[in-house]
Amino acid sequence: PIFSMQTPRMSRMAMRAVEQELGLKSVPHGGELKNNMVTDKAEIEKLLASTDMDYEMSDRQLCDAELIMNGGFSPLTGFLSEEDYTSVVETMRLKSGDLLGLPVVFDTDDESIKPGMKLKLTQKGTPIAVLEVESKYV
Repeated sequence: PIFSMQTPRMSRMAMRAVEQELGLKSVPHGGELKNNMVTDKAEIEKLLASTDMDYEMSDRQLCDAELIMNGGFSPLTGFLSEEDYTSVVETMRLKSGDLLGLPVVFDTDDESIKPGMKLKLTQKGTPIAVLEVESKYV
């Protein structure tokens, strides 16, 4: 015979009710949810106009960029610097001490990209984000 065991699951509403009853609050990783979305149309246009080049992202780069923008990778506000990358690889922690088991980097083999440039990150030609390149490392 084959037996199926299922872990009991609580609906989101039931979980929220329990959290409220116990006075619990969900705290984002790093203590604060980092929302990096720009919603003001004038600011969006200004940012897009300030870019040096367009860069078509891969699906994985798009996923990482969206998670940084919407706070899914809180406390990150951008891709990792070399110092944070090394720290995450060696200790699974950012320089700040926050736990992060996955190095989130913007990898590319495009040699024309230099520190100080602003890239318009696109997916299928649609602007998604503006990335200011602070450093470049291998």
